[in-house]
Amino acid sequence: MAGKGACVSTAGRRLIGVASVVLLFGGEAAAQDVGTPALLPHRAVYELRLDSVADRSQIVAAGGDMAVSWEASCEGWTIDQRYRLAFTYAEGGDVELVTTYASWESRDGGSFSFTSRTTLNGFVEEEIRGHAALTPEGGSAHYRLPAERDQALPAGTYFPTGHTRALLRRAEAGAAAFTAPLFDGTRADGLTEVSAAIGSAPAGGDRPALQERPAILEGRAFWPVQLAFFDPDQADPEPDHEVGFRLYRGGIVDGLLINYGDFVLRGRAAAIEALPLPDDC
Repeated sequence: MAGKGACVSTAGRRLIGVASVVLLFGGEAAAQDVGTPALLPHRAVYELRLDSVADRSQIVAAGGDMAVSWEASCEGWTIDQRYRLAFTYAEGGDVELVTTYASWESRDGGSFSFTSRTTLNGFVEEEIRGHAALTPEGGSAHYRLPAERDQALPAGTYFPTGHTRALLRRAEAGAAAFTAPLFDGTRADGLTEVSAAIGSAPAGGDRPALQERPAILEGRAFWPVQLAFFDPDQADPEPDHEVGFRLYRGGIVDGLLINYGDFVLRGRAAAIEALPLPDDC
């Protein structure tokens, strides 16, 4: 089961990154607010199911759910996420992975704190904690868990909220691509390079059927987006994994397709509710 656990744990860490990019919100400092489309604080629950598996994969069934909450305060943005995935293997045996993730990002994009905890079948597999800071010239991250260490962050790095803002700005402007390093605290080994392909907003007749999406998305403009995630320390030209989704104005995501190579998960928003904006800031 050790090999299975390693495989599932790796997929779990990747899905944390997906969740932070599902909210996609970091590192351009206060100037980033200029011309940025308004973001909508919200809570969303996604149903996850197995869409397809590669011939080489030993996974025969997989599914679960992911709950993500993005809240705004006068001081910054908070992301809270919990997801659960259950895997069944061809030769027998089930593995359940549960991960909780929380982060806080300052309004000016300069400060960030993060914590995540992953369990496999109820036993703690990994715990990550730390904080980071950015300036236009770059920054640094300090990990407290799994071990004390510091990491330099290059200029142009984004935290999660800033990444979504940048992606939305480019979508609104009609840009077709966007590549940047992302630091979200989901990896004990640091940064991820994220390459985005942004499609055009579809005409009204091309919208998904109403029964397939929560009412909050009705009438809201969206763009098809495909993200490819790369390990910046590896020379492999193939991405570590890929995620496709519909990015709605306000930073809401639906229609997830998460490709890990050996298997693909499909995610559907079962419920989305708006959360209040802070008063008197």
